[in-house]
Amino acid sequence: MSTSANFAERVWLAVSPDGRECQVALRVEAPLQQDRGEWSCAVSLGALDERSDTVAGMDSWQALEQAMFHVAKRIQSFERLGWRFYWGPEREVASPSELSRGV
Repeated sequence: MSTSANFAERVWLAVSPDGRECQVALRVEAPLQQDRGEWSCAVSLGALDERSDTVAGMDSWQALEQAMFHVAKRIQSFERLGWRFYWGPEREVASPSELSRGV
C-alpha cells in the first residue's frame, strides 16, 4: 500500500493514568483502492501508539467509516485503562463518541 497525505486529523490532549500529559494526533489517511478491489485506510494514534493500523472496506466509503470507528474504539480502550482526553484551549472533555457513531 502506498502512503498518502492525512485525510483527517484531530489533535487531543491525552492524560495518562499517572498524570503525564501529551498531545496526540489521531489520523486517518485517505482511502486507497487495493489490487484485489477492496479499499483501505491507514490510521494512527500518534503518541499513544507508534504503530499504524490498516482498516479495509468493500468501497472507499466503508473503509473510511470503519477507520473512524477503529480509532474511536482504540481511544475507548485507552479510557478503560484510565486515560483521559481533552481538546481545545479550555480543555473540554473529549469522548470516543465524537470520533464515530455507535461508540
